Amino acid sequence: MQTMPIRIFFALFLLVLTCPFTLTASELRTALVIGNGAYSSGPLKNPVNDATDMAAALKKAGFTVSLKKNAKLQEMEEAIEGFGNSLKRGGVGLFYFAGHGVQVNGINYLLPIGAKINKESDVKYQAVDANRILDEMASANNGLNIVLLDACRDNPFAKSFRSASRGLAIVSSAPTGTFISYSTGPGQVARDGEGRNSPYTGALLHYMREPGIPITDMFMKVRQKLRRETGQVPWELSSLEGKFFFVSGKSGLADGTAVLERKTAADDELQAERAKLEAERTNLRKEKELLEQRKVLEEERQKLETEKKQMA
Repeated sequence: MQTMPIRIFFALFLLVLTCPFTLTASELRTALVIGNGAYSSGPLKNPVNDATDMAAALKKAGFTVSLKKNAKLQEMEEAIEGFGNSLKRGGVGLFYFAGHGVQVNGINYLLPIGAKINKESDVKYQAVDANRILDEMASANNGLNIVLLDACRDNPFAKSFRSASRGLAIVSSAPTGTFISYSTGPGQVARDGEGRNSPYTGALLHYMREPGIPITDMFMKVRQKLRRETGQVPWELSSLEGKFFFVSGKSGLADGTAVLERKTAADDELQAERAKLEAERTNLRKEKELLEQRKVLEEERQKLETEKKQMA
């Protein structure tokens, strides 16, 4: 394996010292991405696509990503607990959810697949309290936390609820260094898109690729694009104390991003090689079984020939 040239090592080392909120954060970027669409009540066509594409974009931006599709309650809870355990002090934690979300008494809940909700009081036992994610982030003492909720759709259980609140409630407080984005404003409802992605996630994916845009400026562009094209107005809550870039600009920070991209490519290549070896192993196993069957058939054929000779 080729070793890293000493000049590149020192260049990256200096970047870590001088830019702790960008490159250092990149080295410690952790994300949990969940997309739920296969609901028995109010199925959604975009969330699984949204989550898949968001996970791919975050990997390119240097995140270690855990992706869950059409997750049930226990799977969501276990994934969130694992996400909290994997967060690193001083790093970046990102949680993304696409699917149904409801608010009950000012508390936001994210709906898993298979939730059995017959009345409003069932929600706290059948869904995930969104504050759980913030609690995990606060416990990790992260340098930066990002929560992206594409979940402000019509409540599929609205007829069973006493309250008539639509959309999600805006969180009044969050840990320092937190950025929360909702796909639309308080009490408003977002729609599924006509194409592969929802309008909100589609706009996010579009601007996340652009280098050198601070997260606050990026979401300003997202908001302008959505308001112009759909009338939907995303909402943000921020307690950030510095700048964060999904993709760094043309400065030396690009070298760090390139290193991460090469690492991701190497990981993908390794996975492909493992899959290839497993396929070869399967083929060899089948060939071995075939040879054994041929051997048995040959033995039976010889036995029959012997019996024929004895009868002649």
